[in-house]
Amino acid sequence: MSLVFSLLGITYCLSVKHSAVHYGFINTEKLLDGFVESQKVQEKLLQEQLKWDNAQKTMEDSLSAFEARMMLEYDTASVTTKRMLKSEQIRRMEELGRFGKARAEGLKKLQSEQMGPVYQKINVSLEEYAKKHGLDVVFASSSGSIVYGEGSKADITEEFLIFLNGRFK
Repeated sequence: MSLVFSLLGITYCLSVKHSAVHYGFINTEKLLDGFVESQKVQEKLLQEQLKWDNAQKTMEDSLSAFEARMMLEYDTASVTTKRMLKSEQIRRMEELGRFGKARAEGLKKLQSEQMGPVYQKINVSLEEYAKKHGLDVVFASSSGSIVYGEGSKADITEEFLIFLNGRFK
């Protein structure tokens, strides 16, 4: 009888172990900060943002200089001149607004274009890593959406970063 229970116990343990889901999670912010390919893209994006920022600063300075000149002339100007000055001020402000919108859209588009291949490399590598380490499921977290597991055996971010960076050096 005890032999039967022993065999049942062993069978149960093996079936539980066999049916257990193996999982891990990746902190995506940490992953993107640590992946060399992502760092290259972030540097490109920063350089592009600086170009846009410099152009915007030039436009803002031009508007400020125009408004300073306008203030000197405005009180003594004719009605026609006042209308022209106001019209020019509005045109410059609208242009600055359009530039700001183009800047935001341009940077967003560039980020999407540049990061697409990076995400592709991560996904392909993660699939290979998961198979190699016997993981059935890998969760991704960002900004604390997984409130447990950081630093536990389930947190594979550091190990995967080493694996990922090793593939793309």
